[in-house]
Amino acid sequence: MLPTDYYAEIGGGAFRGDDFPAGGSVSGQGAWSAYARTGGDIGDNQSWRLGVYTLQSDVNSRTSNEDSVTFVGQSNLYAADLRYTLAPTGDATKQEIIFQTEIMRRDDDGTYNVGAGALSYDESSLGWYAQAIYKFEPAWRIGARYSRLDAADTPAGFAGSALDSEGHDPQTFSVMADWTNSEFGRFRLQYNREELDKGDEDNQVIFQYIMSLGAHGAHPY
Repeated sequence: MLPTDYYAEIGGGAFRGDDFPAGGSVSGQGAWSAYARTGGDIGDNQSWRLGVYTLQSDVNSRTSNEDSVTFVGQSNLYAADLRYTLAPTGDATKQEIIFQTEIMRRDDDGTYNVGAGALSYDESSLGWYAQAIYKFEPAWRIGARYSRLDAADTPAGFAGSALDSEGHDPQTFSVMADWTNSEFGRFRLQYNREELDKGDEDNQVIFQYIMSLGAHGAHPY
């Protein structure tokens, strides 16, 4: 937390880097991350928060399970998120509107070992989501969310492989309603419509009970 009159926070980490989006046998540091967040109030019943994030990874040997091909190179992730809240009555415990969106870009630059040779790969994918949640009663909320991935282009030589999006950009639309029965638990009913593969849709109905154990906002012990 920075010693400023407004909310400001920075942080980061260093990692071994043997998991996705990095991968392979590494010694020492193989990935690092950094983030920054800031925000504030707008009057008495509105607030905002903006954040940026990056994850930089050295990829020594990342294997694709679908095609058993190996990627070696650099994989860098960049993200930015925005959150806005509004309490129409001035009391967020009774009524609140939350809007949140995030955009993420991943750049892969290196080579794929395919068969007896190596093919160069330098492509980017872009993903984002936007969601809104409306608390109209202290215990009741409704919400909607849309998410999309603009898949990386398919270079020559990768047609028909696991890296070939066939011109399809996956997307998901969700709606939900939940009821908070106590400070420890919440019931949620959610519907998702996913279009993950070209020409293939998946409709899901999910009923959840979410329970909090141990320290939480009401009892931090």
